[in-house]
Amino acid sequence: MLEINFSDEIKSLKHFTQINDRTWLIQRNKESMCESYYVTILENAIVMYGDYGGVIVKPHECKKESLINWMANATTLGYFCEKVNNGNQNHQYKEYSSKIAKDSALTLIRDKFDLSENVLKIISNADENMLSFDNIRDELISRIALDKGCHPDNVESDFEEDFETFENIVSEFLSSSFEQDRDFFDFCDRNNFYDWCEYDFEDYTFRIKHQHQCLLWWARYVLSQNNKKEVRHSSH
Repeated sequence: MLEINFSDEIKSLKHFTQINDRTWLIQRNKESMCESYYVTILENAIVMYGDYGGVIVKPHECKKESLINWMANATTLGYFCEKVNNGNQNHQYKEYSSKIAKDSALTLIRDKFDLSENVLKIISNADENMLSFDNIRDELISRIALDKGCHPDNVESDFEEDFETFENIVSEFLSSSFEQDRDFFDFCDRNNFYDWCEYDFEDYTFRIKHQHQCLLWWARYVLSQNNKKEVRHSSH
């Protein structure tokens, strides 16, 4: 079984109470219901509910007897979220991420214009220092000329894509906030950069990451207790 680096917060959830043959209560403090959650096994799904929100996990063709073992081994977050989607298609498990959006935007620019990482670094540094395209035009042209092995005077005319398009998209990148909106990607859509949608601008929510760890923590505890019972029975 793959080892998981559980957070200290998860590890502090150390009080497990089996309510019945299908339901467990997991608590941080045995004397308090604060920071606690329930897990119930249905015939073909796992349901978590409590202080960390509710989630339904429904693996394909996985029955009650094997659900705990499945969950204990469902270590990949993306795979886990696929099964959450099976349980409830409306469950939000991804949200806009400014960091991922900005990284994807730079990657999109690199891929579209076949640029080197050195060119991307110039653009990224300009963004950090709130510079415009005009501020870095000469530096960009010099770097591209060096990468392409041509004279700087020929960069604009010999550019593989239209240089004005390159200028426009870099200018849009440098003027986009990326904090709360996806205006850069809307710009790409309006300007028919058809492959923009292949570049992700979302990340898994904190809640689904936490719920994933909570369920792994519960499942591995239950398996460990079952293994102890099997050892005791075999020793008699």
